[in-house]
Amino acid sequence: MSDFAISTHGLSKRYGDVLAVDLLDLRVGRGEIYAFLGLNGAGKSTTIRMLLGMIKPSAGHAEILGQRIEARTSGLWRKVGHLVESPTAYPELSVRENLAIAFHLQGLKARKRIDEIIEELSLQPYAHRQAKNLSMGNLQRLGLARALLHEPELLLLDEPANALDPAGVVEIRSMLKNLARDRGVTVFLSSHILAEVDRLATRVGIVHQGRLIEELEAEELERKRDRRLEVTARDLDKAEEALRSAGYLPQRTEGVLELREERALESPDEVARLLVTTGEAPMRLAVTQEDLEQHFLRLTRQEGGGK
Repeated sequence: MSDFAISTHGLSKRYGDVLAVDLLDLRVGRGEIYAFLGLNGAGKSTTIRMLLGMIKPSAGHAEILGQRIEARTSGLWRKVGHLVESPTAYPELSVRENLAIAFHLQGLKARKRIDEIIEELSLQPYAHRQAKNLSMGNLQRLGLARALLHEPELLLLDEPANALDPAGVVEIRSMLKNLARDRGVTVFLSSHILAEVDRLATRVGIVHQGRLIEELEAEELERKRDRRLEVTARDLDKAEEALRSAGYLPQRTEGVLELREERALESPDEVARLLVTTGEAPMRLAVTQEDLEQHFLRLTRQEGGGK
């Protein structure tokens, strides 16, 4: 059995003159929660569609759960759940009826599974409501229920928290964490809610203009994020002069002095003592660290794609 739930080898997709995905090499281990991030048009949805066999690569290939994705791939999809972009449902049928159809298509036997997934996704109050009358958030829950109904080994989710309210976002986050931790389910997701990804992912890959530009374990990402000691004072000029005289290299940004030297980050009390001694006691002094969103924007700007 392959150690990887997903592996791609030079995976590429071209639409005319547009290279949507460019020689993508991914390795996603079993049981990981892998966040696949990028700006709009970076190639995220195209990649997910190729992983699901919905579109054919222009070059390269992908393997899912050790099986190569080809036109005649069979048996694999009973182990894979997916939600790509907008959820779909039979509008005239109820939530339960939609799930019953998915149940039969998957060849499942235990009908209690429908009740279980309705409860897991908090759809009990809407079980007999027609899909066309669901809110966007509950339609998203129905899409997730269909993806999880057959208890897949791998989940491919494109914007799984789309249209959910804050409580729903937290609920889905907890569910995905539990699936990975307790059942060893691999979760591969794209999302624009980077603060939520930050709390969920065990590994992050950032794609830009079809290319994978960074891939990090959560712990490594934590170390790479920009850290700084921010200082505000009544007279920034004098505070900056005092810091420079002591060998620090402050940078001024929007009324704040920023220090990135290790000695300042490790001993902010020494910076405070210095400023007090020179008569420029700080009004505020705090070590801050960029979040995933700030790191993502900084990285994509460096690649020439941010605004």
